[in-house]
Amino acid sequence: MSPSAHHHTHDMGKTFAEEPCYKTSILCVFEAVSPYMWSYMGIAFALGISVIGAAWGIFLTGSSIVGGGIKAPRISSKNLVSIIFCEAVAIYGVIMAIIMANKIEGSLIFEVTPNLESWQAQTMVA
Repeated sequence: MSPSAHHHTHDMGKTFAEEPCYKTSILCVFEAVSPYMWSYMGIAFALGISVIGAAWGIFLTGSSIVGGGIKAPRISSKNLVSIIFCEAVAIYGVIMAIIMANKIEGSLIFEVTPNLESWQAQTMVA
């Protein structure tokens, strides 16, 4: 049989509910999520990665300082500067997260007023 021979007939009396768009398209999921969530996710990633990087640096330099301090005990206090620089990376990440969180402001596009204008209606996602 040819593919054109397979016709499916639907009963016109029945109405079928449409599937929600998030089941058919991943793009719909990204459009439906608030832009503020994406900005806060970026801040969370920036903060988390800076702290993880600082922890990894402290782990590496701390173990090196302990190993070096066993061989030459006089140098262990001098090498604490590298630990301080690793901690500064984490502090810098916290400061940047605070600054970025304070920069997030509302937008006129997402404010719902009693009288919507055409450009607002076009940009709103249901």
